[in-house]
Amino acid sequence: MERKNIGIYIAIAIVFIFAVTGFFFTFDSIGTLRTDVRNVEMGLELANKERQATPVEQPQKQETQGAKNTTSSEEQTTDIVTSIAAVPTAILMDIQSNPDLLPQTNLSLSVESVNKNSDNTLSVNFKIYTNKAAGYSSIDPSKIFSIVALDSDNIEPFKTNGRFSSMPAKSAISGSVLFKISQAQNNIILQVGSGENMKFYEIDFRDKSYKETVIG
Repeated sequence: MERKNIGIYIAIAIVFIFAVTGFFFTFDSIGTLRTDVRNVEMGLELANKERQATPVEQPQKQETQGAKNTTSSEEQTTDIVTSIAAVPTAILMDIQSNPDLLPQTNLSLSVESVNKNSDNTLSVNFKIYTNKAAGYSSIDPSKIFSIVALDSDNIEPFKTNGRFSSMPAKSAISGSVLFKISQAQNNIILQVGSGENMKFYEIDFRDKSYKETVIG
């Protein structure tokens, strides 16, 4: 009987020891948790103080896209080139291609119109037909057209529009050449062709007519 009581006392003592140990372990864990929470709170307080102490940079005012693109009509002075007088033509001529692409071949030139423009320029609009060519060919339109000046050197084109350096066979290529002229100039003599194969045409912008003429 006494042994049984001793066993009970020992079991109670063991349970008590475990209970006390668990209590202290839990209490220590709670204390550690409180410390961690306090550290986090202090960290947040310090970060908040630093944020308040740092001056906030004000964003620079940016112009809206509409404000950038919106300008007065006085500032937007885009010149629109218009045709003052257009003279339709039906000038046809056979010319020879340049020797830079062999073999040289005969090409057909068709001058469709001559226009006097609002920006003191004259444009000659034409097409090149390569129906007789067996391969690629080329021409230089600035060497085909010029404006005859009877008292000085001929006026050469200052610009060529179109791609004529490598023209495929059996095709039609459109283009134009531009000349500088006086606004008061209402009559010109246009030279078409080069060398011994040249023709001259008198262009009258007042009555929008043209005719072949002879020079010399």
